[in-house]
This record gives sequence, C-alpha cells and structure tokens, in this order.
Amino acid sequence: MKTMKVTSLQTDFGRVDVCEEAEKVRGVVLTDDVTTSGDDPQTEFGLDLARYFGGEPVDLSNHPVDLSGYTSFEVKVLQATRRIPYGEVRSYRDIAETIGNPRAYRAVAHTLSKNRSCIVVPCHRVIESSGRLGGFSAGIEWKVNLLQLEGVLQEKDQAKA
Repeated sequence: MKTMKVTSLQTDFGRVDVCEEAEKVRGVVLTDDVTTSGDDPQTEFGLDLARYFGGEPVDLSNHPVDLSGYTSFEVKVLQATRRIPYGEVRSYRDIAETIGNPRAYRAVAHTLSKNRSCIVVPCHRVIESSGRLGGFSAGIEWKVNLLQLEGVLQEKDQAKA
C-alpha cells in the first residue's frame, strides 16, 4: 500500500499544501490561508519548495510528478511547461508550438487550468501572447507573487494582470 504524505508550508503569500505519494508529487494547492502554521518540510521536494519560497532559484523539474489521469495531449502540455526555466515565461501559443500543435493555444490554457501540481509544473510562467498574465487557478495574486519572486515582474508590472 502506498503512503500519502501531505505537507503544509506557510509562505509570505499564503499556505502551500503538497501531496506526495510513492516519491511523486501528486498535487500542490495554494491557498490564502494564513491561520495555520506550516509543517517542517521533510521530503526533498518539500525542502526545495521551502528554498524556492525563500527566494532561491530552485529547479523543481527534477522532481517526479504524477501525470496519471491526463490525456496524451495534456501530458505533452504539462511536460513542455515543466521545461520553462526559473525566471522565464512563455505564452500559451509558445507551448502549443512546442508540442507541435500551434493552433491549440486555447486548449493549452484549458489544460493548464486543470494542472494539479502547480509550481512543480510551473503554469504561472505561462502568459498570453500580448504580455497579459492570463488566468491562474489559485488566483491572479498568486501568479503575480510567484512571477515577482522569480524576478519576472516588478511591482509596477502588476497592471498587466
């Protein structure tokens, strides 16, 4: 029987809940809840996530992610998104072109809206071709905060949200 490990990390932006099973990230949930204290991260991913929120440029792409339940198209989108380096952004159209389906940018956006492992599959690094930030399942404020943390956005750039 596989053991599910859930860790909560309190950040300056809110709480991050991480679910891991069989050494794979199963889910990452971002909430505005600041009423609970975080756990002491005890997994390698939890420690890397704590460093990330501490402002260190951490590459989370080496951590295995459970992509079961996604279609083959969605897996391609999520894998392409995982390859976006820390501190960089790509457009939905860029991702569509990367997976060989340049007209599928709306489907890319829809897929990323269902991403259950945000940050490790860094959908916050995907923006509209116009430069607008687009959506984010945890709310646009989280997306702005994550992009600022990575040095992509300055405070004055929030107006593009």
